[in-house]
Order: sequence, then structure tokens, then C-alpha cells
Amino acid sequence: MADADILNIKARVTALKLHPDTKICLQFPVDSRSRFHPPLGKNFSGNAIVLASVSCLVRELLEEPLNYTIQRIQAAKGVITDEYIKLYAKALETSDKFLPSMRELTIVTDWLKFPLHALDFGWGRVSTAALLATPVPETAFLMPNLEESGGFLVRIGICHIL
Repeated sequence: MADADILNIKARVTALKLHPDTKICLQFPVDSRSRFHPPLGKNFSGNAIVLASVSCLVRELLEEPLNYTIQRIQAAKGVITDEYIKLYAKALETSDKFLPSMRELTIVTDWLKFPLHALDFGWGRVSTAALLATPVPETAFLMPNLEESGGFLVRIGICHIL
């Protein structure tokens, strides 16, 4: 997860004006292809992701140094094992789904490595690509900016709950 991801999370949490003692949850997809035992076959071409989470107080997220938040996220990614993936899949199959309050949840997904520059729908490569809307308001997307080399676009969803 890049520094820009963390800054966007902090911006979203600040915009929501949550109480400093509110517990929040940051979720992010983790590529789990290399973590399966036995490994996925060489012909496997699909995605294999699970969501990892970091929970903290709003105050901690906003006041702690950026590198501390990144270390928390790296530690959460580090616990993704074959056993974790199997338990995660089993939990998705149950009918007892628990979803935290969406106001305190931020899902961060990094699309900077997606080959958007190679998209071609039959009339040549695209000149730009962007999300028109986030599928759920609790998500922040980072995407490469095809019009500006090295730049990126950020789409942050902010829900408004009265």
C-alpha cells in the first residue's frame, strides 16, 4: 500500500468527522496466489484475493506517523496464510454474514498496477480510464492517470449518514 493510499484514508476519515475515540476498520485486498499450499497450477489465470484488515481508533490513524500505519498494514498482510485463506473462503460461504458499520469502514484498492493503458475495445487503445462512481461509498480507488505519465487518479467514496 502506497503513502498516497494512507493519505486518502486519512482524508476520508477526516471528512467524515468521526469522534477521535471511534474504532475504524481499514480493509484492503491481498493477492493470495503465492500463499496457497499446494500452489495454484501454472494454468490458473484468475484473481485470488482475500481482504485483510487493520483496526484502530480515529485518533491513532490521524496522529500516528505515516510509516507506522504502513507497518500495521504490512503486518496484516503478513498473516495471510493458506489456513487463513481457507477460513476466509469458509466464512464467505456461511449465511451468518457480519458486516461492520459502513461509516467506520474504508476499503482501499490499488489499481496502479492494472494494465489500463493496454485496454483496447476494438478501435485502438484507450486514452483514459476512470471509475464513474465507486461501487460502495466506503471504497477508495487509486488508478494510473493515462493522460499524465507517472500521475494517478483517486476516487474516494464518502457516505453521509445522518
